[in-house]
Amino acid sequence: MRRTVHIWFLFVSILLMNANVVSALTVSVVLSSPTIPLNGNVTITVTSSESATGYIKVTMPDTTSYQININLAAGVPLSKTYPTDFQDGDTGLFGNYDVEVYIETTGGSRTNKAMFYVGFIAVVPEYPLGTITAIISAFVALAILQVRKGGHDLIKF
Repeated sequence: MRRTVHIWFLFVSILLMNANVVSALTVSVVLSSPTIPLNGNVTITVTSSESATGYIKVTMPDTTSYQININLAAGVPLSKTYPTDFQDGDTGLFGNYDVEVYIETTGGSRTNKAMFYVGFIAVVPEYPLGTITAIISAFVALAILQVRKGGHDLIKF
């Protein structure tokens, strides 16, 4: 009797586990760079585990939004370049740009968000004034030392 109950419990558990297996919608959003220069471009790549439709919306720091509609095939990455692929899109303002990707399938919907920054990206070269000053100071100190010791006839005070 006990053995029969355990076997039935095991059988029902296996059936319930198999019945509850549902494929979950996964969506990934990848940006080509988290920081771009003023008036630069960023590539937004979207991948979905299921065929889907939706949109990509980019909101500028001044709350102006630009949106394009997308159709995704299951597992196939789709890349769009902002601002090139977005009508009237712009990266002419410094600040954080919010990216919202909305995907809708027969099994449900999902919204993913990302962000990139438009800023001043520049490498400021090291100004060699400190090194040059240190070298000149060393030679001046050496010259003064030589003059005081009398080791040089050309420079006399």
